Formats: sequence, structure tokens, C-alpha cells
Amino acid sequence: MKGILTGEGMNEAIERISGLVWGMPTVALIICVSIYFTIKIRFFQVLHLPTLFKRTFLTLFKREEAQDRKGSGGFSRLRTVSTSLAATIGTGSITGVAAALSVGGPGAIFWMWVSAFLGMAAAYAEGVLSVKYRKRLANGEYKGGAMYYIEMGLGKKRLAKLYAFLCVLTSFGMGNMAQSNAVSETAQNVFSLSPALTGAVIFAAVWFIASGGASRAGKAAEITVPIVAVLFLICSLAVLIINRHEVLNCFAEIFGSAFGLKQAAGGFLGYGIKEAVSTGFKRGIFSNEAGLGTTASVHAKTEVRDPSVQGLWGMFEVFADTMVISTLTALVILSSGALQAGGDAAKIVSEAFSSGLGKASGAVISVSIIMFAFATIIGWSCIGESAFEYLFGEKTKCVYHAAFALCALSGALLSLETVWNISDIFNGLMVFPNLLGIVLLSGNIKPPPKG
Repeated sequence: MKGILTGEGMNEAIERISGLVWGMPTVALIICVSIYFTIKIRFFQVLHLPTLFKRTFLTLFKREEAQDRKGSGGFSRLRTVSTSLAATIGTGSITGVAAALSVGGPGAIFWMWVSAFLGMAAAYAEGVLSVKYRKRLANGEYKGGAMYYIEMGLGKKRLAKLYAFLCVLTSFGMGNMAQSNAVSETAQNVFSLSPALTGAVIFAAVWFIASGGASRAGKAAEITVPIVAVLFLICSLAVLIINRHEVLNCFAEIFGSAFGLKQAAGGFLGYGIKEAVSTGFKRGIFSNEAGLGTTASVHAKTEVRDPSVQGLWGMFEVFADTMVISTLTALVILSSGALQAGGDAAKIVSEAFSSGLGKASGAVISVSIIMFAFATIIGWSCIGESAFEYLFGEKTKCVYHAAFALCALSGALLSLETVWNISDIFNGLMVFPNLLGIVLLSGNIKPPPKG
């Protein structure tokens, strides 16, 4: 008992709880629900992928017809997808991939892909329900999210409040403090900036954006996410072009490790497959958050009126997060040989890009990591605000804005291992009310039109 009361004992206890919440039973539950919706939408994300892009990415800069959006204060398609991606991409799609490779080997990437394709079906359901069960304000704007479809669709207000409460806590921790800490550490290690200076800059920027509400957060995400995504894509493709002779070998290594071919040769078949599968599925769910319902409050704000169309956007975001950003990160690491050199996740990523583009690229990638992390803070300010407003009313949003900015400052100055583990617990607990909601409301989910 005495050991548990010490700081070290408390950290270990929190880690154990986090491990239980995010254990394989939880992951298996998310996968089972995702398989259920995959069957329900008739494997649309696999059989009709071109249609998905035709109805999402190719319409990115097109607004609704004038008569449909007259008086609408909804987010444009670009603003919606940017804000939603801001909340999910984060540093997990870069350093998180390096961590997955270190623990589960190259095979983990294959199981991340499987997790993503299955998760696209759950994301579709969340997108559909977010538009179907939302409220329109007097100024034409919309509000909604998982707590709204749990209350309005199921009539379970207490469960909806529980989800919103967990969402607020997660927005302060994983969506804010953990990200500002990543910004602070990167700025200190690469640019020798003091945490106090970085914290002050983050506080000012977060306060300015958060105090402007979801609209200002959406505008900031609309600018930030495309820029950082393009910057990262250019750097990644440049490294892969330089290492082009290794790319096919990378895919061979991914598939070989995923099915135990490499482990069988070394006599570690069972253990190798288990680590690859568990790490891949967990990291995939952490990365794209399909099944958690976190981005439903952003989807609810869209100008799009057709629920099935917004469901397709949910699919697209999972694909962009895992199949594009995370896959490029993995290929850069594997093709460079940086994984064999060892070190922590950030060092592996830095070495991978430096090996192809020179030491100067380390600064570029560090800037990308900083921008990804800051984008996550922006996205979560929108998500957390919606949950806080649901619990305490619109007039209390200024309280949330102040608390959110202070959390960003604290994250830049403090060591956050405990905060990260506690946030993982809250994030994991959100799974259960959300999955219950989308399963019980699955009668609203129909396969999207194929045309």
C-alpha cells in the first residue's frame, strides 16, 4: 500500500489501468463493431474506393448549391475536413509510427492498414449520425457530436453527458497538454528554445484561436493542415525517390513480417505475429480515432446536408490519416534503415529524413512535427468546446477557452508522462458509450450510393 502512494507507484498504477482500458478486449470490440458496419455498408470502402474519392476529395473546394446553403453558417467541406484531420493526425502519425515499428516490427504497418479499412466503416457511421442528429442555431450554424446522437437518437442523456465529460477531459490532456509538450520538447531539442518561451507563444496562440470559438479554430485549421500536409508529403516523397530501390523491399518486409514469414525463419513465429497484430491495431486506432466518436462534433458543423456524404468524408479522413501520412512515414523509416539504428521514436524519424535529405531536413521535419501537434490542439479546441457547451451551456464557453489555453501553457512546462496515461484512460473510456450509440442507431446506416 505504501508503494502505491509514492509517485512512482501511482504512475505504475495509472499505466496498468491505461493498459486495461486499451487492452486487446477494447481493441477487439472496436474491430468487431467496425466489421459489423463494414458488412452493413457492403464493403463499400474496399469495393468502391474510386467513388469515395470522387464524392469527397474531388469536391473539396466546391460548396453546396446556393439554394441549399442560403443562410447556412455551416463549415465548408475544406474547413470541416481540415479541422477533423487536425484533431486526428497529430504527432501520432509520425513519431507514433516509429514507435509502432520499434515494438511490432514492419508487420505492424500491415495491421494498421487493416485497422484503417475496417475503421473507415465505423467512421462512416459516425459521420452519418453526426449530420442526422444535430441542432441548428438561430445564426445558421450547427452543433452536434456523439453526445447529441446518443441523447437525441437513444434518449440516454446521462450516457451522453458521461461521453461529453470524458471528451472534455481528453481535450485538456491528450488533445492539448500532451501536444504542447511535444512542441516544447522539439523546440528545445532542435532550436534550443526555452520551454518558458515556447509555452508563452503557445499560450498566446491557443488563447487567440480558442477564444474565437469553433469558427476561428476552423479557419486556423483550414490554413494550417493543408500547408503542413503538403510540406510533409514533399519531404517524404523526396526521401522515397532517393531510396526508390528500397521501396519494394519495404513492402516485402511489411507483408512478410505481418504473416510471420520473417519470424518463422528465426523461430519466433507466434510471438512475432502477436506483437505485429496487437501493435498495428492499437496504433491504427490511436492514429485515426475511428470508433471513438471524437470528430463527430466537427462533422456536425458541416454545410453538407446529406448524411451519407458526410459519412464518406469520415471514411476519407481515416484513409488520409493512416493510409497516406502514416504509410509514408513508415516507408521513409524502413527505406532509410533508421529503424536498425535504434533510439527513441523522434530520433528514428529525424535520422530517417536526414539520411536522405541531409541534416537540414531535420529542422524541416521538426517544424512539421510542431505544426502537426499545434494543429491537433486547434482541432481538439473545437471538439472540447462542443462537449463543454453541451454540459454547461453556451455562456460558459469562455471558461473553457481560458482553461484550454492554461493547459497548453502547463503542457509546455511540465513532464507529462502521468497526464498522457490518464488522458489515454479517458480517451479509451469514450469508446464504450460511442460504440453503444452507433450500434443501437445502426438502423440509420445504409450503404452510400455507388454513383
